[in-house]
Amino acid sequence: MIVTSFPDGTVIYGNRALSDVSGVPLEDVVGNRTPDFYADPADRAALMAELDKRERVTNREVLLRRADGATYWALLSVVKIDFGDQPAIISAFHDLTERKQLEERLRVLALYDPLTGLANRSLFFDLLRHEIARADRDRDYRFGVLYLDLDGFKLVNDRWGHDVGDVFLVTIADRLRACLRAIDTAARMGGDEFTVVLSGVKDAQEAAAVAQRVAMAVREPIHHGDLVLQPAVSIGIVIGDAGRADPEELVRSADAAMYRAKQGADHDRIAIAVSTAPTGA
Repeated sequence: MIVTSFPDGTVIYGNRALSDVSGVPLEDVVGNRTPDFYADPADRAALMAELDKRERVTNREVLLRRADGATYWALLSVVKIDFGDQPAIISAFHDLTERKQLEERLRVLALYDPLTGLANRSLFFDLLRHEIARADRDRDYRFGVLYLDLDGFKLVNDRWGHDVGDVFLVTIADRLRACLRAIDTAARMGGDEFTVVLSGVKDAQEAAAVAQRVAMAVREPIHHGDLVLQPAVSIGIVIGDAGRADPEELVRSADAAMYRAKQGADHDRIAIAVSTAPTGA
């Protein structure tokens, strides 16, 4: 908490918690002009302008800056008062760092696969709907959807256990992520199935080139202790453009192409097939 004279901003009082949170010693605060705790000076100006119109501003989230330059979120309430014989402002800050960290953890749990760190099914479909909407706005825009299945993954789990299976999946996810552009998104749909949204591809040939690059990366042996695991993958591709209104149907088409690829795979299990997406109603 901090009390400042109004309107000159001289600090009349500050409690120990203010010093602990801000990193500014109280002796450097009291009796001097209010330190600029705000990360964005515009926030302070907006707050003072609002106080000119009314007596209090409560429960405002603001980004503040500590003495060492680190920023943190705080819940701020500011009230005009009479402090002794002079008008003043009392400001109370509540550090929101732990709450923001919890909110971020919950956000990650809601949108990302906890094992691989890839987007989860929910986020994948949100991004796919975004691509469909973009294609509807731009009739020349196309995007690709890849559907990947790791052939023989069940054998890895059954023979060496889920811990090894998890290492296998995380390694594949890292390789998949490394093959993509920053604008593309890989997701884990569950088990050993992954999907990719390829933003702004020209045609099926470009998407197939990405799929081939992914397949070559995925099939590299995985070394884990004394084990050498040999991954294999089948990949289905579907190209979306204007009129592809149903994201679930796009994924089903890519999934069907993946199964056709699996059935026609060669002995190295690099299998890729392209499906023609049905046009939405």
